[in-house]
Amino acid sequence: MALSTKTDDKTQKYYVLHIPGGGLWGILPIVTLKFLETMTQLPLSKQFNMSSGSSTGSIPLTALNIPRSENSDDPRYSASDMLDFYKKIGPRIFPARRGYYVRQMVMDLAKLGHDFFTAISILTSSRLDQLINFSINKPSLWVHGKLNRKMPYDPVDTRLFRSMHKWIFTPVNNKIKAGIDYLIEQSRYDIAVLGRILDATMRYEDTDERVKFGKTLISHHVTAHNLTRDEPAIFFHFKDPATRKTDFLSDAEMDLDQIVLGSCAAQTIFKSPTLRNGETYVDIADFDTMRTPISSVDRHADKKLDIKLVTIGTGVNDRQIDVDSMNGMLFLQQMMADLGGYLFGIRKRYINKMADMDLQYRLGAENITRINIPAIQESLRPDYLEDPRTADIAKAMGVDLNDLITTSLPSSDLFDSRPENIKNLESLGWIMAFKNLDTLMPLCCDLVENAVDMGHITRDQADERIQLIEHFNAAATDKLKNYIPHDQRHGPFKKQHWFTFEEVRERSFKEKVTFIFNRTLGRNTSPIKPPESGKAPPPPSP
Repeated sequence: MALSTKTDDKTQKYYVLHIPGGGLWGILPIVTLKFLETMTQLPLSKQFNMSSGSSTGSIPLTALNIPRSENSDDPRYSASDMLDFYKKIGPRIFPARRGYYVRQMVMDLAKLGHDFFTAISILTSSRLDQLINFSINKPSLWVHGKLNRKMPYDPVDTRLFRSMHKWIFTPVNNKIKAGIDYLIEQSRYDIAVLGRILDATMRYEDTDERVKFGKTLISHHVTAHNLTRDEPAIFFHFKDPATRKTDFLSDAEMDLDQIVLGSCAAQTIFKSPTLRNGETYVDIADFDTMRTPISSVDRHADKKLDIKLVTIGTGVNDRQIDVDSMNGMLFLQQMMADLGGYLFGIRKRYINKMADMDLQYRLGAENITRINIPAIQESLRPDYLEDPRTADIAKAMGVDLNDLITTSLPSSDLFDSRPENIKNLESLGWIMAFKNLDTLMPLCCDLVENAVDMGHITRDQADERIQLIEHFNAAATDKLKNYIPHDQRHGPFKKQHWFTFEEVRERSFKEKVTFIFNRTLGRNTSPIKPPESGKAPPPPSP
């Protein structure tokens, strides 16, 4: 029997926005978020009831959920700010490195070889001592028996090789291990840089205080894995859809920057961070699914909700596998060859497929909206130019279509921060948006309607926005006289002055004392330094 997805008229619509992990490929969904904000003329926090992200997806969705001040209903950042953030801060978090993956593979092999050699040395030293003892005790026992000694034979226990292992090999081996651990640490990116950037970013604009998890504008969901407890860490702040008051809060004392840091700590990319609560976290993005936030809502909502899930991806890998070549390889060859990534991803694909089937049964296929693009060369074909809506929308968004036509497929390296790769990622993000216009345009109208239901705009304001969206959707040829681009409007957003690398460094003791002194006197304590002479100051607040 098929599941009926029809809902009662009294069932409240509940829009959930989800973004998965994907490193710098998180630029793709951020472009789509900018599209939604520009087209609806509303911040994301006034379009959706809840946001959910893991790894790189947690960064923009958390930042867009931060209020300007503790009692404000307006967000501090816009999607346009987040796009600027990734372009400016991405190279600081992932500085260009030659042969990054080669170095990681070399260090993996070195550690594997060292662990193997250590295990063999322990076994060998013990076996050699056993062989010596056997060579001495077997003849001695025979002689002892022939002599008819009354006292029992006391076997000899020679510890020559075990002593050499303890007093000579082990100290040397520990030095080698420390050297390998140091080189492994150097082969990773420095998570302290990401931590300082998040700490400086996720604060209130007026007081510069860190934002607590329970202060997000809408319900928010972030996933990680707690290594200290060896269990999934599901950070969930749920607000009652009717009153918009906090109904459930998993971690009241956690700061938003710490939650995001734990979610972004990919095991092979960063060292696992120990957060301010004394516990260590790692990224669990590979096994996080869209089902996780829906399960959290089901558990804590006190009434049935008509959930509308919108998931914006970071690219789809549609790579095909040669079955014959896979069958002709042994285990270690498979792990070390190009097929290793495919084999390691089997569990992820299985989990995601099962979660998708479960979601379609729970929500209904028509209530799940997917925005994504294949990460293959064919995705760059300019067939989107055939859509008569594209030119008008691109002009309104400030996008040069010529740049999209000449773009190249971004690097498969999720952490390639070269300027040309960042530009290609942004271009691919716009291509993804234009290729999904048939999905995005109706979604924009639905989100405007949801903003009315949440009480953020009036019916007349919604009608004006919907009329504009339909105008674009109809590919009208007449020029829009009253439309003002998103970045030029007087709204709740302020253009951010993103910091340089030096401005997010760890503060010295003197700077910390000065900071406390200024706070006591009520002076400005923003971590963002004034621009140097010769540089244009940041735009004033509206």
